[in-house]
Amino acid sequence: MPKFDYRGIDADGGEISGSLIAGEESFAISELAGRGIHVYEIGERLQRKTSAPWYLKEVRLGPSGVNEAAVAEFCQSLATMLGAGVSLHDALDISSRSAPSRSLRASAGRMRQSISEGLNFGDAVREGGTALPSEMVLFASAGSMANDLPQSMSEAARYFRQRSGLHRSILSSLAYPAFLLAGSVAVFSMLIFVLVPTLYSAMASSGKEGTGLIGTLESLRRWIDAHSLAATGGLVVGVTLFVLLGWQVGPSLLRRMPITRDLSYFREYARVSTLVATLISAGMRLEEAMSHAGALAKAPDAKELLEDARARLMEGKDAAHVFMTDRHVPVVFARLFQIGESSNRLPETLALAASILDQSADGRAKALTTAIGPAATSLVGCFIGTIVYFLISAMLEVNQVAF
Repeated sequence: MPKFDYRGIDADGGEISGSLIAGEESFAISELAGRGIHVYEIGERLQRKTSAPWYLKEVRLGPSGVNEAAVAEFCQSLATMLGAGVSLHDALDISSRSAPSRSLRASAGRMRQSISEGLNFGDAVREGGTALPSEMVLFASAGSMANDLPQSMSEAARYFRQRSGLHRSILSSLAYPAFLLAGSVAVFSMLIFVLVPTLYSAMASSGKEGTGLIGTLESLRRWIDAHSLAATGGLVVGVTLFVLLGWQVGPSLLRRMPITRDLSYFREYARVSTLVATLISAGMRLEEAMSHAGALAKAPDAKELLEDARARLMEGKDAAHVFMTDRHVPVVFARLFQIGESSNRLPETLALAASILDQSADGRAKALTTAIGPAATSLVGCFIGTIVYFLISAMLEVNQVAF
């Protein structure tokens, strides 16, 4: 029989790990659930995650799961139904038929089956919610531990809604410039491959072949025709290198720009505040909650700070000192964490910090998206102006030949 290594949370809220022999993974999870252990990681062989160079990392060309706006809608729907007295099994059954995406409907169906087999919601999400973000397991486990799933799902909905808001704002601000750019590229292609050959032939018949702007554009068209494969390959390579460079360097550059740097830190510590507050409210110890939040942190420096804070807690010292002495940590988070830790009211103060940081991040995101739209439109306008110049110049050349 296989041997499963597991990590989980015991009935006292402490982190626990070990091994268990069972026929299959679901039997191991059921056995551990009977012991009061909420499993968040299990497998026949657990390997420590190591950091690989960026060029060895897997490159995903499509979405790896459900978008966060859909997850927020899913969580809010569950919170509403559970708060109204609908059983978890029935709520998941409804979600398996009405969730906003196919992946969510499939995940809800698997979670409903796990609930029918006797698993708690946290374990059901871990086992069946493969399309859901990792944070969902923590919210579900916290709700199961505190026996307050409506509240935890409501918190999860707010959390994922906040995370998806910036993406929607940026996409909305870029939609119109992108539409203009696509139209401009289409017009330029028609100019090069349809209009220019016609005008060039007309000028050639009048003895003006190879002169002026039309001659230059015709030379460009012929070069593209003769080197279409090389041009296409060069374009693909260029775009690929641009994407890879942006993927590797882009986040670092954005963190150095004042408005995006502040936005990034506000979002990051709002996430940390929400996760830690939710887990502590469910009865988990602070050091364990910070360990889980650190594992899900996006910014490397936030991961390090949370690990340092956890180490201080393990030594019997206060964790607030780590945040108070780092200049990148938002003052709101550091100060409210200090107040909550000293007054033993961390869930309340961190929830307040998350709310304030989300509001601040929304303000900066609005300023950013307000600037992105006009800037992108101006760049596209320059491109359109160039096309108009080409068209007018071409018509003037033809007019000179005709008269």
